[in-house]
Amino acid sequence: MFSTTRMAIRYAKNAEQRGGETMIRRVILGAWRNGFVMDSFRTAHQISKIQKRFECAVQHNGKTLTWDAFQSLFKCILKDREMRVEQGLLMASRPPFAVATIEGNKVVRFEFYQGHDTYELVYDLKSPDCPDLEPFLRQEMR
Repeated sequence: MFSTTRMAIRYAKNAEQRGGETMIRRVILGAWRNGFVMDSFRTAHQISKIQKRFECAVQHNGKTLTWDAFQSLFKCILKDREMRVEQGLLMASRPPFAVATIEGNKVVRFEFYQGHDTYELVYDLKSPDCPDLEPFLRQEMR
C-alpha cells in the first residue's frame, strides 16, 4: 500500500519532467487513503516529507504562512496517533487529520478536520491562486 505523500511527490516529479504541466493532488496527513489512521512514526515522516518537498503557499488574513505556523496542528495529529495507535487508548473523539491540496510544487490549500460525533472543518486555508477544485473533487470521488 502506497502512502498518499509518496504518490503526491511522484506526481509532482512527473509533472516537472513533462515540462511543467501541473497536476492537483490531495494528501491526507495522518491517514491512509482507505481512511485508516497511520502510526505516529509514519505520520511524522509524512509531515516531514510534505514540509521539505512542497512550498507552503496558503494565506491567512492576506499573509503567506510558513510551515512553522502549522506546528501545533501537526503536534495535535501526532499526539493523537501516539495515544490512539501506539498506546492503544480508546478515545471517544474521531482522529484529527489534515488535507493538503498540492498544485505543482506548492500546497495551495490546507484543511484541518477534527470532531467527536462527526468531523468538522476547523481550518480551511487557501492560497489566492488556489484553483477551483470542484471539477477535480468530482473526478476524485468517482
